[in-house]
Amino acid sequence: MIKQLAVVSVNKEKYSETFIHDQIRLLPTSVHLFYGGYLPLFYGNRQSFLPFPASDFGPGVFYAQLFAALAPRFHKKHIAHYCRKQGIEAILAHYGPTGVQMMEISVETGIPLYVYFHGYDAYRAAELAKYGSHYKRLFDVASGIFSVSHEMTERLIGLGAPVHKVIYNPCGADTALFTNHDAGKNPPVILSVGRFDDTKDHLTLITAFQKVQKAHPQALLKIFGTGKNFNACRRLTERLGLTTNVLLPGVATHTEIASEMAQARVFVLHSVTTADGDREGAPVSIMEAGASGLPVVATRHAGINDIVVHGETGFLTEEKDVNALALHLNLLLENPLVASRMGEKAHARINTYFSLKRNVELIWKKINK
Repeated sequence: MIKQLAVVSVNKEKYSETFIHDQIRLLPTSVHLFYGGYLPLFYGNRQSFLPFPASDFGPGVFYAQLFAALAPRFHKKHIAHYCRKQGIEAILAHYGPTGVQMMEISVETGIPLYVYFHGYDAYRAAELAKYGSHYKRLFDVASGIFSVSHEMTERLIGLGAPVHKVIYNPCGADTALFTNHDAGKNPPVILSVGRFDDTKDHLTLITAFQKVQKAHPQALLKIFGTGKNFNACRRLTERLGLTTNVLLPGVATHTEIASEMAQARVFVLHSVTTADGDREGAPVSIMEAGASGLPVVATRHAGINDIVVHGETGFLTEEKDVNALALHLNLLLENPLVASRMGEKAHARINTYFSLKRNVELIWKKINK
C-alpha cells in the first residue's frame, strides 16, 4: 500500500478546482501537496523547494518563479531530493503541462507518475503549441493517464497516448454535501456556476434568459463565479434591463453553492468550443446539480454528453442556440412535475456513475495497484 503520495496542482486553493481538494481529502494515504505553477514552487504550508526562503504570495512568488525559469534543472533536482527524502511512492499531476514538468523527476527518482487531464490541456491551441511536442514523452513515462470524458479519451489517444494507459475517470460530486431535493417544489430560480471565461458562454445564456423572463417575469437567473468576462456580463444585463432578474453574486463557498442548489428549479451551463479550440472536460458543477436533484439544461459539448441524458435527466442543446436554450428552460419552469421527475433521475445517475467517492476509489485502485 502506498503510504506517501505527492499530488501536484497548479494552484493551492483555487475556488473552481474544489474537485482536486476533495480528492486530496478523501485519498486514504498521506498526501504531499506540491503547488505554485506547472513546475511546483511550494509544498505543504507555504514551504519552498528553493534553496533560499520564498513565500507563495507577493514578491516571494516573483522571485521563486524567476529562479525556476532560469534554473529549471536545478529546481527539479530539489523537488527530486524532497521526494526521495520523504519517501514519495507515487506522483499524481493535475493537468498535462504539470505532468510534462514532473516527468523527468519521475524518471530520475523511479517514482511512478500519473497524469490527470481536465480540459484545456488537451484542446487549447496555445497549450498544445507549447507542450504538445512533449506529450509523447509524457505518455511514455507516465504509468497512467486519467481522462475526464469519453471524448477526451479519444483525443488523448489521438495525441499519442497508449490505449492501455488511458483511464476514463470523471471527477465526481460530493454526494454527502450535495443531497437530493425536489426541484419541482422550488421557486423559478435558474442557477449556473462557473468561471466567467470563454468556454462558459454566459453572454449567450443571459441573452436566452431575456426570452425566459418575458414569459416568466418572476424568474431569476443566478450565476456564481468570477473571471475575465464578468464585467461584460454585468453590462449586458444592464443593457437588456435584467438587473432585477439576473443576479451575479460572485464567488461562493462549496457549502453555499450546495444551499443554492437546494433552492433552485433548474441548473444551466452553456459551454462552448472557443476560437482557439479550448473545450471543457466534464464540468463538476453539472454533477453537483444532478446530485442535488436538479434537472440540467446544457450544451452537447465534451463530457457533458456523458453526464446528461437528453430528455431524462435534463436537456441538451447545440452551442449558441438561444431559442432552444430558452425553450427548455421555459419548459422546466412551466412544468414542475417534469422538473421533479428529471431531477430524481439526475440524482440517481450521479450517485451511480459520477460520485466523488467513485472517482477517488478508482484513482486509488490505479495508483495503488
